[in-house]
Amino acid sequence: MKSLITIVAIIALRFQSFCQQPIFVNTNKGDLYSLNLTNCSSSLIGSTGHVFGDIAFTSDGQLWGIEGGYIYKIDRSNAVSTLIGYTGLNYINSLVSLNDATLLTVDRENNLYSISIYDASTHLLGNIGYGSSGDLTWYDNDLFMTSDSLLIKIVFNNNFTEILSSSPVNKGVLLIPPDYGFYGAVTAPFKNSSNLLIGFSGRDAYKICQIDGTFQLLCSGIVPDIIYGGACITLAPQNPQPTTCFAQKTQLPLLIRIRNVISCTFVKNKTYATRSNVEEKI
Repeated sequence: MKSLITIVAIIALRFQSFCQQPIFVNTNKGDLYSLNLTNCSSSLIGSTGHVFGDIAFTSDGQLWGIEGGYIYKIDRSNAVSTLIGYTGLNYINSLVSLNDATLLTVDRENNLYSISIYDASTHLLGNIGYGSSGDLTWYDNDLFMTSDSLLIKIVFNNNFTEILSSSPVNKGVLLIPPDYGFYGAVTAPFKNSSNLLIGFSGRDAYKICQIDGTFQLLCSGIVPDIIYGGACITLAPQNPQPTTCFAQKTQLPLLIRIRNVISCTFVKNKTYATRSNVEEKI
């Protein structure tokens, strides 16, 4: 009984800590911000010295960035960036973590690669049949990717070593907002609601439904510059998984050219897992 109480206490502390974890974004001027989506505010961390195509957290809380195929380690306290190495891949603008040691990206040939955080070496996981016009993000146990007007859902096997399927969840083509595409997205929790993807268009933030790609405005002008990418720690999937999103009457079709999605799924149940060739669980 005592051990059970201890486990529950650890899980509760982990839940509290991760839910307080801020969402990070990087801008076209190379600045790094943390966001508070509850009150639509941001805090400047500092200048990274790079215009990253995207950034991503590994599940240990370390922040990473990609620029021109080069992987950088980013200090989340002051935005100082350290070069790790060159992936050998060009024209990539997507980044998300698989586990504490591995990142994922998609190249211009529609190939999904894993990237080692130690030396930036890559390993081909497979071809997903769609190009990345934005980024990759985990929602529960499935990987999502923005591809022009499509939001692609990528399904893996239980060990995340094999791609089982990849297909769009939406058929929308309406080009809104008018000035920018969605340059990024995170997955965040909402009170009395399931987790939702959050898309960034220019300086604004939108809710995006992972089921059909519809969206609605959440925060206007949350940062002073254009958001190019962002990151948030990916946590355990929801159980049961949601079957609806926000109110139907406010939904809009998914924008064409969604770019640089940020992965962040917060704990909604009482488990936590990292993704690896052999899943690690507490």
